[in-house]
Amino acid sequence: MPSREPDERRPAGSGPDVVRPLVADPRVVSAVAEARDACSALRWLPAMRRRTEQVRVEACVRAAAASAEVDGARLPLEQVRSLVAAQEHVPARGDHRDPVLALVTGALRVTLDAHGSAVALGRAPRQVMARMHALAAADLVADRTALGRPSPAAVQRLDLLARLVVDRSPAPALVVAALVDAEVTTSEAFVPVSGVVARALARCVVVHGGLDPAGVVVPERHAVADRAGREAALAGYRAGGPDGVVGWVRWWGDAVVAGAAEATRVAEHVMAGRLT
Repeated sequence: MPSREPDERRPAGSGPDVVRPLVADPRVVSAVAEARDACSALRWLPAMRRRTEQVRVEACVRAAAASAEVDGARLPLEQVRSLVAAQEHVPARGDHRDPVLALVTGALRVTLDAHGSAVALGRAPRQVMARMHALAAADLVADRTALGRPSPAAVQRLDLLARLVVDRSPAPALVVAALVDAEVTTSEAFVPVSGVVARALARCVVVHGGLDPAGVVVPERHAVADRAGREAALAGYRAGGPDGVVGWVRWWGDAVVAGAAEATRVAEHVMAGRLT
């Protein structure tokens, strides 16, 4: 979070005084257009007309694996895929003593849940946030009463984000998703899975906002492929100032474009019957 006076506790990129000039910035306008075009092209793929659910599930497998990897937990795609096949993501009350498996399983739960939760996001964003935390941290938090509860220091920032999600005009979905990701991540709102929850909530936003209504884009892969770029952009966001926020939104736009390319590969593999 950018340094501010003690009484200035709003998110770096939210609030009408920040969002309006942000979405009017030519660099953001360009990022929004590029992301929209990349996502729009997906609808013409044969697999998206015939096997949308299969594409979505495989995209979620790749997204969850990448999201967990960003936070240091890496499993082969085949193993993550097997969790879906065995439906081990459903109970959310496992006894995973392996922290890597626990984090990946939690990431898989929230990523698979994001498409369905997108419907509720526009009317009950705080409840969706709580649900995401409970799903992601179920095997990592011993005190189950803590599930769904944000860190006290992040409550006000989450309230502002919730208002932005409910009344996002005039911000495009890309901008809102970028702000949600950055704010939940930097505020450490949902320890110990803030990053995983942030990326799942951003996925909800792009579905809810119509940028990727099918929920097949995989921006999480770009967070792994361009880890250094992501950290630099996030540092710029934390530092504050228009250029820092714009730089983060631009990075997120690149992530969506790369994620649409990954979705295209997934769709082609689904149609060919060769995921592994």
